[in-house]
Amino acid sequence: MQDRQDIKKERAKSSPRNKFLLVLALLLFILAVTLLTTEIGLRLLGLFAAITNTTEDFHKIEQADYFIACFGDSYTQGAGASSRKFTYPKQLERILSERYPNLKILVINEGFGGLNSSETAIKMESRLKKYPRKPDLIIVLTSHNNCWNLHSCSALLKGYASLPRNKRWVEKLESTKIGKLAVILDARSKNFSAILAKIHRDKWHEVVKEDVKKTGAFVPLLDPKNGEEIYFLKKWIEYDVAQMRDIARSSGARILFATYAIFDENCLIREAAFNADAPYCDAIENGHQWREMGLMAADGKHYNDRGYAVFAEHIANCMESHGSIPKKRQLANY
Repeated sequence: MQDRQDIKKERAKSSPRNKFLLVLALLLFILAVTLLTTEIGLRLLGLFAAITNTTEDFHKIEQADYFIACFGDSYTQGAGASSRKFTYPKQLERILSERYPNLKILVINEGFGGLNSSETAIKMESRLKKYPRKPDLIIVLTSHNNCWNLHSCSALLKGYASLPRNKRWVEKLESTKIGKLAVILDARSKNFSAILAKIHRDKWHEVVKEDVKKTGAFVPLLDPKNGEEIYFLKKWIEYDVAQMRDIARSSGARILFATYAIFDENCLIREAAFNADAPYCDAIENGHQWREMGLMAADGKHYNDRGYAVFAEHIANCMESHGSIPKKRQLANY
């Protein structure tokens, strides 16, 4: 009798603990299922976006007299534009067609939101193999996502650069789509941007004056003394720009690198293009005033239809100045 009572007491004592463990196990199971479902959903969403992003003009390549392929991230893809026809590649096609009515000009959009420079290089190499003929010109606007997106980082994979010690957790986190999403949501506050901004503020004016005098190009003087993070980005962008130059050359196409408005990363892209001996289009000088000029989309980061038109005009002028199309024009009034 005593034994039976002792058993009941023990069960009564262990019951709350068992309930707690059961609830905890259930919560962990729900969390695991939620994370797994989210991961699968993000991967399927990315696959769907990649498929639907395939250019509708692909079949027109063989008929074009002058074929341009534009690679890049969300700015090339056209985030902020009201429709695909108002993205910068399509507006560039319109502008060039108006300037050169005797040429059948085709500009295709190979941009995809969030790509870093390594992912852009991988996509470029893959797409060039699928074209029925080589592009006459490849325009690349990239590296603005390198400050948060480490996926497929070629400089790390090839041992060209090592990740700063305080950023190695980012690489591990980005091995999953959920981890990458977390980094995106926290990107601007805890990654490289603050350091880039400081370098940009401290160096910009003095560097621009000296480099224009000496070389006619903007080549900031950056070195490891400016910090592990800035040096890592510098080496990474330098590696990928050289890779993309070689990919284009091996296909027989010309390449032109460019930057959008005034971004902290521009100085690194500019220097990488200069060191790779590759043509480069700098940002429009008044790019930091675009918001006040009504050229930015509602998100405050990308351009609207008018902004992409101004940028496309700028790229067309830059192409002519580099001899990509043999005529130079002044930037139209906008």
